[in-house]
Amino acid sequence: MATYIAPPALGLGDLIVTLPVVNSLIAAGQETYLVVRAREHQALAQRLPGLSGTVLAWEAGAVNSTCGDRWLDMRDHPLQKNYWWGGSKFDQDYPGFRINDILRIICQDLGIDADLDCLPALEFTQCPRSCGTIIFIPGSAVSSKHWPTTHWLDLHALIVSAGLEVVLVGLRDRSSAVQELYGAGVTFIETPSLTDALDVISSCRAVVSVDTGLMHLAVNQGKPTVAIYRQSPVYFRLQGHTRAVTAKVSCLAQCRQEEMRCAHNHLLAAGPDFTPVNWSCQASGKDGCLESV
Repeated sequence: MATYIAPPALGLGDLIVTLPVVNSLIAAGQETYLVVRAREHQALAQRLPGLSGTVLAWEAGAVNSTCGDRWLDMRDHPLQKNYWWGGSKFDQDYPGFRINDILRIICQDLGIDADLDCLPALEFTQCPRSCGTIIFIPGSAVSSKHWPTTHWLDLHALIVSAGLEVVLVGLRDRSSAVQELYGAGVTFIETPSLTDALDVISSCRAVVSVDTGLMHLAVNQGKPTVAIYRQSPVYFRLQGHTRAVTAKVSCLAQCRQEEMRCAHNHLLAAGPDFTPVNWSCQASGKDGCLESV
């Protein structure tokens, strides 16, 4: 009998935070398959030791489940479907909750005994170019998470003045935040695939990142990681090697409204072409909450 498990949401970060759950199933001796919700996640997931295989979410119906296989969809849960994590209603009903608090409830209801504090490192190939460096990850699929470029450059100057090397990771063609730092002369390492990013990040000294999937990858790989959040750091995972820096001011009501307009927690499934709806901070100039970090 095999167990098929799907992450609680659709992004790369959602896949990464689910790895401790998957690892717990593997450690219990179960034949475990991970249902991935994006094609580019597949090769990355296959770097998890002991995983029996992966299945694309939109092809899962073709898998033969007549032998009593167990299907665990962490997305099909009221805590996921009824809330946008970090939204006003979630913060009101579950004050102070972080992603591992959410996952514990879902795991308990699905009958999974998961150790969420045990991070299973993905297998990687050492990247000499990033060894000893501090990696900047400024890009995200959602622009409202971006930290101002001037702040990144100030931090870059401080780190370089301390005698350390900084390198930039991300997709320049998809993120203006990455492109702006690249244009300002920050050393850039190409990572055309997620497995390339895995190798580069796993080889570095430490990471500074916005709230995005590659940040969660750095945390999973045990890299000292500072993550930059808006005021509600719902995806922060407190570990000995992680720190969260949060905005000192709340998001504007207009930002909350825009965030909920773009929310996709009601989508139980998504096809191969799914991308999150991008939105930017609705504040003008220096009034944005991340300016306060």
